[in-house]
Amino acid sequence: MISDTDYKFWGRLKDKLIKIHPTLTKSDLILRNGTISETLKTISSKLGITVKELKEEIDKF
Repeated sequence: MISDTDYKFWGRLKDKLIKIHPTLTKSDLILRNGTISETLKTISSKLGITVKELKEEIDKF
């Protein structure tokens, strides 16, 4: 499970998310309030899925 301290992992994850979800932009993937959790909320909202579903997708990487 990704945590708010996985900043190195976040850098690689952003590229994978953009490839899988081309509607995402680099702007969407900027850390919000300095936490990955807040950014995941924003991304999941844009994709129309829950944060839980997004985290499950991320765990498959």
